[in-house]
Amino acid sequence: MQKLDDFRQELRDRFGALPEAAEWLVRLAEVRLLATRWQIVEIHLEKSLAGPTDIVLGYRSPRKVAKLAEQSEGRIRVVDGSSAYLRLRGNEDEPVELYALLKQSCVSPSARYSPAARGIGSWGAGAIITRSILLWRCGTP
Repeated sequence: MQKLDDFRQELRDRFGALPEAAEWLVRLAEVRLLATRWQIVEIHLEKSLAGPTDIVLGYRSPRKVAKLAEQSEGRIRVVDGSSAYLRLRGNEDEPVELYALLKQSCVSPSARYSPAARGIGSWGAGAIITRSILLWRCGTP
């Protein structure tokens, strides 16, 4: 994560404040890197017409996802040999909250995340990027 933070800072040093869309692309890369540590290879939203929305995590390592589910204090539940679900609450499907939830879910239990601490502004371009690029897959390592 340090290299990504260095990259973000280098962009700011060279070009000034990043456009919101560029900042969201860096945040997306951050979530992908964190998820890869848990061998999560796919993330997408699953909405039901009348019910709640879930984040579906496709994974490769049952051992790692079991540990991730354990540290999530019941938020993540493993449903089969390749999928785990994280049920969204309230307005967690908004881009800023969704980003914060994914990031917090993929870090160690001792690390805490606050959107305000990172200076995340209004959702604007983040809505487009988070909702349209949330579905992703990693290649085989």
